[in-house]
Amino acid sequence: MLSSRRSQLVLTAWLVLGWPINGIAAEDCTGIVKAEWLVDGRKMRLLSEYKYVDPPGIEWLAPSGSVVDGASIPQFAWSVVGGPYEGKYRNASVVHDVACDAKARPWEQVHKMFYDHMLCSGVGKSKAQAMYWAVYQCGPRWGTEGAPKPNWCGLPEAASYLTTVAGYLTANPVEPVERLQTLPIEQVLYEQRMGRQIPRIDLHEPIESKYRFDIR
Repeated sequence: MLSSRRSQLVLTAWLVLGWPINGIAAEDCTGIVKAEWLVDGRKMRLLSEYKYVDPPGIEWLAPSGSVVDGASIPQFAWSVVGGPYEGKYRNASVVHDVACDAKARPWEQVHKMFYDHMLCSGVGKSKAQAMYWAVYQCGPRWGTEGAPKPNWCGLPEAASYLTTVAGYLTANPVEPVERLQTLPIEQVLYEQRMGRQIPRIDLHEPIESKYRFDIR
């Protein structure tokens, strides 16, 4: 009877206060990134801690004092989606930078966190999947299990490949997203040559203050 009463109280607290069930925290990307520019004009230093809680309930911390520059995102993507401090994905880029520098978790898990954070921040699914594909294929890797990156990552065509993949994913959503880990660009380009209609997607977003990023 007492146990049943306690269960009812826990359920009520969860419904009213948003408490987690079974000790798993709910996904949370509502924090505000507060940062200041450094003198080099590219890097920023966090003025306070920023935390993201992913869908499995894992906390990803970007401590106060962390220096970020968006380098964990392949630079060819910048010309397509905008710089790492633009648009809805920029908070995700901060945590991704810090996690890539720390290398405390497997690189595959870090890149998946980047995807989850983008979705949580309101990035469209096809754009988030295209960005996940780009960082998984060409982003930082560490550990003995890290396979070599594809040769095309350093080619001038890499930016157009990202745009093509975004269009492909708009017409052909992938579930689960982990399937993108084995999606070669050669397959997408082959289907394009064979006449598959792949829409052209504009991945760039304007800067808006509502994206919860405070730069001083």
